[in-house]
Amino acid sequence: MKITKLEVLKLSQPYDPGQRWRFSGGRVEVWNTVLVRLTAEDGTTGLGEIGDGHFVPEAADALGRFCSRMLGDLSVFDTNLLYDRLYKAGHFWGRRGLALGVTSGIETACWDIQGKLLGQPVYRLLGGAYRRRIRTYASGGMEQSDAALADELKRHVADGFTAVKIRGGYPDPARDEHVMAVARRAVGDTVDVAVDAIQGYVPRPWPIKTALEVARRLAPYRPMWLEEPVRTDDLAGYAEVRAAAAFPIAGGENLAGLVEARAMVDHRAVDVIQADVTHAGGIGATRRIADYADAHGVAWAPHVFRSGVGFMAHLHLCLAQPNAMIFEVSRQAALREELVVEMPRLEEGCLHAVDQPGLGVHLPDDVLERFAYQPGSEQWFDVEGFRE
Repeated sequence: MKITKLEVLKLSQPYDPGQRWRFSGGRVEVWNTVLVRLTAEDGTTGLGEIGDGHFVPEAADALGRFCSRMLGDLSVFDTNLLYDRLYKAGHFWGRRGLALGVTSGIETACWDIQGKLLGQPVYRLLGGAYRRRIRTYASGGMEQSDAALADELKRHVADGFTAVKIRGGYPDPARDEHVMAVARRAVGDTVDVAVDAIQGYVPRPWPIKTALEVARRLAPYRPMWLEEPVRTDDLAGYAEVRAAAAFPIAGGENLAGLVEARAMVDHRAVDVIQADVTHAGGIGATRRIADYADAHGVAWAPHVFRSGVGFMAHLHLCLAQPNAMIFEVSRQAALREELVVEMPRLEEGCLHAVDQPGLGVHLPDDVLERFAYQPGSEQWFDVEGFRE
């Protein structure tokens, strides 16, 4: 079944003033989503998501349309060949970053069409359900007052989550310890709390000694993990913090492809790798990353912080992948329910399988109209923080 058409679709959802959020690396006022819609020769359509498009929608659009000429006579079932062709075509300008994000969107859309043509959910095409449900954590805890943070975390627990994630990464390690203490008091000892230090995004990442101090300060609170304790590419720094920490270290949400993931695993940089289907190269590439990690005793807990299309792509792979540890449910991400045919059930802290054909996603015409793209809305990093 040949691919006959590729479209790149940009969407924007502005947050109401009370919904806008901040973290140690910047602010978010508008949520941008970039989708790929493929059409097969029989008219069947499939959706994939370009995770990088959240940050650079117009660049993702341009590169996606450019890559469409490389699809040639490919079938929607040729996902390995498609990935290889796009990867090698970018030997000078691709292989990382946005190029792999665009590949992710195209490749994932192929899986969606495959499932629709066969009348099967994608997890069955990946070898079937290793599990019928996956434990989840509520990902929130952005910059706010102590009382607001405590109230938020209590709501997550009341909603049925058995684990939560908060944000840290502040210049003073004492502030990270304080935020963790607030969280632990709010949820008690039986709920897991992960801490995201976000050092891949802040203007001035922690020096190694600061990261080590944070790990020492957090240890009494028994975090589920400390995420991104050093800058993205400092694998030696990751390994040093991991060796010293009394709890797991997580990272890799923005890695692209198996080459980058292999380096992170081989350096013994993390206990938990967070490869993202919408950025790392698609479902197939992310599965290869998870398999490599599994062979080296590393768990996979994906970064799931995009729209409903990315959300469902991750859920299908988590249901099939043996070393999937836990599933992130962002409390800030937008355009989720609007794009999902049947939202998975959250029960006893777990998301349950959905048996809709393909990924179980759609793009109603009214969504394109209601969430029309807003040019110039993509800036959210703390640009001023990069000045001396």
